[in-house]
Amino acid sequence: MKIIKINLIIISLLLFTGCASISYQPSLSLEMSTKTIDAVVQINTFVDISPFTDKEKVVAGISVTESNTLVGKLSTEVTNAVVNDFSINGVFKKIGKRIDSPDLILSGEIYRFYGKSKINTLGWVTLPINLLWYFGLPIYSFDGEVLILVKIHNVSGDLLGEYTGKAMFNEKKSIYSNQMLALPTKVNRIFGQAILQIRDQIIADADKL
Repeated sequence: MKIIKINLIIISLLLFTGCASISYQPSLSLEMSTKTIDAVVQINTFVDISPFTDKEKVVAGISVTESNTLVGKLSTEVTNAVVNDFSINGVFKKIGKRIDSPDLILSGEIYRFYGKSKINTLGWVTLPINLLWYFGLPIYSFDGEVLILVKIHNVSGDLLGEYTGKAMFNEKKSIYSNQMLALPTKVNRIFGQAILQIRDQIIADADKL
C-alpha cells in the first residue's frame, strides 16, 4: 500500500511537470560596453531560421520557445532585447529600429535558440521501479543552446563585419534538485553570453565600422 501511494505521488508529479505553466521572454542584463562606437545604427528585425525541433513541445517537461510558453515572436523579442541592451549599455552612439540617415545597418540571424527540461531516458526506463529515484538518480535533463549571427553593413550595402555568439548548457538533475521552473533564467543566461561575445567582437572591430 505504501509503494502504491508513492507511485501515485510520482505519477502526479510527472503530470504536474507536463502541465506546468511558465512564460518566457528573451531578455538581457549585461554590463556597460567598454567602448561606445561613434555611429548611428538601424537594426533590422532578426531572422529566425532555427529548426522546428527547437520549438517542439516536450512530453513531461518544458520548452521555453514552444508557442504556449514564448511571449511574442522569437525574432521580434530577440531583436528588442538586443536593441535595448546596445542602447542602454552604449555599444553605439545611437541605435534603433527606425533611424533617419543611419551610418550602419545591423541585421541578425537566429540559428539556434531553445531551452528544454524533461524526464530523460534514465527516468523513463526506471519508472516501473521509481523508488530508485529517491537514491538521487539524475532523471531530469536540462539543455539549451543559443547561436546567433550578426552582420553589419554600411548604407551602400557593403558588408563590414560578421559576428557570431554561441552558448549552451547541458545538465542532469535528480528529483531533489529539479530546476524546471528556473529554465527561463538559464536560457537568458546563455542568451546573454552569446550577445556579449558578439558585442566584444564588434568593439574589437570599432575602427573598421
